[in-house]
Amino acid sequence: MTSESTYTPQISPGNPGQTSVFSIAFSRDDESWSEHIDLTSLLEEVLTAEGQRVSRHGEWLQTAEDIWLLPRLLSWELYPDGKGRSSTTIQVSHGTLAPAGCFEFQHAASHADAADAFRSGFTQWARTDAVALRESTSAAASGCMSMTMDFPAKADHPELHRRLVFGPASHYMASPQAQTACHADDGNACADDGESGEHGFCPCCLLTQSIEAFLPVLESSGFAAIRLYAARDDDGEIHADCRVNGEDYANGKTALMDYVKTWPAMGFEFRKQLVVVHNVA
Repeated sequence: MTSESTYTPQISPGNPGQTSVFSIAFSRDDESWSEHIDLTSLLEEVLTAEGQRVSRHGEWLQTAEDIWLLPRLLSWELYPDGKGRSSTTIQVSHGTLAPAGCFEFQHAASHADAADAFRSGFTQWARTDAVALRESTSAAASGCMSMTMDFPAKADHPELHRRLVFGPASHYMASPQAQTACHADDGNACADDGESGEHGFCPCCLLTQSIEAFLPVLESSGFAAIRLYAARDDDGEIHADCRVNGEDYANGKTALMDYVKTWPAMGFEFRKQLVVVHNVA
């Protein structure tokens, strides 16, 4: 990696986050008060608690791996039952890995206070997305599953050697006892087979079971943080969400919805993951 000393992180044009410091006004019966929120401080608190060393530079945080982070408010809603729901973005930039930057969303809720909701969303991010991003700055990923793919030269770029780093996946099943084992065969595909009733889940399933839709991203020369989310409700309704560097990726969403159709009916289930793709020598 080259030195980051002259690198200045920028906010992605598509990032809908608004600000990092703000106040939220509350009222109940005859009482009214406000809660001051500094998202950068909350993210710093969370990362420090997770054992990650960071330094603050204005609204930005810089990690030991020279990853720059900027949390921003997207929305805050207080419901009649007293639960608050928060939505934020975290902008991520790195001078050599992702100089143009990317962003991703965090959603959380709390009955305690606004800070607790924001803190909860950041903690989920720190234990999933941040792990994949951090591993991607290392010469070899050790804490995440990874694999490499080679692509021939094209008119707009030479031969590519791409590494895929599979971040920790969030996986919930209403009927976990119905799950079977799933193992990666050779690092390039997994053995999940919905048609035969097998329903295991390994770290590469979400991407490899939908990989045709992602070939344009994999074959490009740019950095890509791929958000994968697939779910099925109790009534069988299918949901999916897919973004690349924070921007909606429709082909990926369609492919993920098709993948959900292969899942045996086991009640509510969701799978969520970030996969980071970048060039290696």
